[in-house]
Amino acid sequence: MNSNFPCEVFKLINYARDYSSFYKNLYKELPSSDFAFEDVPIISQDEFWHANTPDKLLALTGPTRDGVVYKSGGTTGSPKYSIFTHEEWQIFTTIFGQGMAKNGLLPGDRVGNLFYAGELYASFLFIYKSIENCGLPIVQFPLGGSASLETFCDCIEQNGMNSLAGVPSTFVNLAASSYHFSKLFSKIEKIYFGGEALFDDQREVIQAAFPNARISSIGYASVDGGHLGHADSTCFPGEHRPFKQHSILEIVDDATGEVIRECGKVGKIIYTNLCRLHMPIIRYPVGDQAMWTEYGEKFKILGRSEEGARIGPVTIVPDDIRDGISRFLLKKHNELHLMGTQLLIQRVEAKDQLTIRLVLAGLDEGKPYTELCQSVTEFIMQEKPMYQEEVRKGHIQKLEVEIFPESQVANLERNARTGKTLAVIDRRFRS
Repeated sequence: MNSNFPCEVFKLINYARDYSSFYKNLYKELPSSDFAFEDVPIISQDEFWHANTPDKLLALTGPTRDGVVYKSGGTTGSPKYSIFTHEEWQIFTTIFGQGMAKNGLLPGDRVGNLFYAGELYASFLFIYKSIENCGLPIVQFPLGGSASLETFCDCIEQNGMNSLAGVPSTFVNLAASSYHFSKLFSKIEKIYFGGEALFDDQREVIQAAFPNARISSIGYASVDGGHLGHADSTCFPGEHRPFKQHSILEIVDDATGEVIRECGKVGKIIYTNLCRLHMPIIRYPVGDQAMWTEYGEKFKILGRSEEGARIGPVTIVPDDIRDGISRFLLKKHNELHLMGTQLLIQRVEAKDQLTIRLVLAGLDEGKPYTELCQSVTEFIMQEKPMYQEEVRKGHIQKLEVEIFPESQVANLERNARTGKTLAVIDRRFRS
């Protein structure tokens, strides 16, 4: 064991190797001692979730006897189940709640929870439990993301609600009513957002509607990973501090996998949760890009990495798109073959927009692909009903599909150093 290797991490790795079939296989080439943390293999998200389907659960270290199960990402055809024991869920929400307490949450605050619940979605219950465990006397109003404007306003007027927690798109929608309720909205002192990035155009709209509110991140977490970071008064927009006592957060080079220790260099976040034993999370790519602004102490999130795309509150996983399109072609167009995919995320008229680029072999290059694009779009909307619902609500732009023949594969953008096709391109964070 390396002398700088924290003992608790060594125990976690050995426990996972001893009791989880997935980790036993992953670590078969890893020595039993005398290795550095960077020698531990970085997980492939695709392999991790393929090993953790309901009929396998190979990532678990034993049977699930208590706790809670949430769904993380994926299409309706391939959900990803994240499992916590009761004790682990309690620890997770306590750590995150204590992080919230470092970001302006005060005794006596009266917080309206506007996150979404149901269908194994974690955010509403997670935030409710985190506030409950934050260590401060707080009054909560569990409104939910679908609460009516009337109910929302009643809670401000009749119950003295002074703080809000929710996704940015919810606050943007509320802002549309600010002209009629400016006196009420001015009573809100704090707005905590999460689940989506908050862009400058959204911040301006929300700030104008809630002129006396301090707008800040509620913290950084994922249901598949755990507590990733918390914000405090020293953090600029997009910045968070890692929970160093309870996790290991690394930023690694996308192409080489080497750990980045310098500030300002962009890489993908690799995360180790030191509190989860039932479903261990060790050197797991959470799906976001970031850079250190203060090495080891503070980092800035810079969009999605190749593991996933987040459009508003909707998660799209590249592997799911590839698998789904392949199934669609086999059933409807078996003369065509998928040669490449790419997800492009942009801001269009102050909303997130996803464009899916497909390269297909077997196309008649002399004909337009309008009907095929439409068919693919309809198929993806059937696979991802939440996306369609968010479009209907006006939270995100309609899905775009672009199709290219094999001869135009160069239309897919590549990594300048490695030549590898980029699975996800996130242009929303470009200045």
